[in-house]
Amino acid sequence: MNDVKRCWKHAETVPSDVQLSGVHGISHWKRVERFGLGMAESNPDIDKTVISLFACFHDFQRTDNGRDFTHGPRAAEALLPLRSSLLCFLTDKQFAQLTQACREHTERTSPSGDITIDTCIDADRLDLSRVNITPDPAKMLTSQGSKLAAEIAEKTASDNDGSIIQHVEQNILPLCGNVELATQRINAAVRLAEQRKLDTLKAFTLASYACLAKPNLLKDQAITNWFTTDEIRELQSSLDNHANKINTEDPFTKILNEVIEKP
Repeated sequence: MNDVKRCWKHAETVPSDVQLSGVHGISHWKRVERFGLGMAESNPDIDKTVISLFACFHDFQRTDNGRDFTHGPRAAEALLPLRSSLLCFLTDKQFAQLTQACREHTERTSPSGDITIDTCIDADRLDLSRVNITPDPAKMLTSQGSKLAAEIAEKTASDNDGSIIQHVEQNILPLCGNVELATQRINAAVRLAEQRKLDTLKAFTLASYACLAKPNLLKDQAITNWFTTDEIRELQSSLDNHANKINTEDPFTKILNEVIEKP
C-alpha cells in the first residue's frame, strides 16, 4: 500500500457516520479527486499528491451533513499531529498546501496565488451537483475550474432529467397506485435519513422507486447520470433487499422496511 492509499484508509476509519454515507461521504471524496486530477493533467504545476490527499481529508472532520462551518479548520488542525507519522512523506510545501486548502475550502472567495490550493477548492465545488446545486463559474478560483463549471451548468440547463426530484415527480410518482400515500412514505423516509445522518437524496430516490412493483434503477438514465456506478449498485441492492424482505444491516434497507410496504 502506497503513502496516499494509507492516508485514504486512515481518513475512512476516523469515526463519523457522515464519511460512510451522505452527501459529504467517501463517494464525494472520490469525485473531488477525479475532478482535481483531471485538471492536473493539463497543468504540471498542480501537485497531484496534494489533490488526492485533500480529497480524502477535506471533509473527514465533519460532524453532520448540514452547515458545519468549522469543519475545514478542524480538518487542518487534525492533520498537524499526523505530520511526523502518516504524512511524513510530504515536503513542507505540500503539507502547507494541504492544510491551507482544507482550512479554506468552504470560505475562500478569491484565488490564493497557489494553483494547487485553488484546484483543490475548485474540485470540491465542482461536485455541488450532488445536492442539486449547479456549480457557479464565477465562484471558481481557477480558469479551468470556471470552464468546467460552465460546462456542467450548460449540461444541466439542457438536460430535462437534470434534477432527480423533478424526474421523480414527473415520471415516477404518477406510476404509483396511490400518489398521496407514496408521497407520505417518501417524506417519512427522508426524515428518517436526516435523523440518522444519511444521504437524504438517496433516501428520497429509494423511497420513490420502492413504490413501484419492479423498481430497476440500472435502466433509468436520469438516475445513472446522477449517481456513480457504485452508488447505483448499492441503491439497487437496498431496493432488492427490501422487495425480497432480506434481513440486512444496510441502513437504507432498514428505512424502506420501516416506512414502505412491499409493493
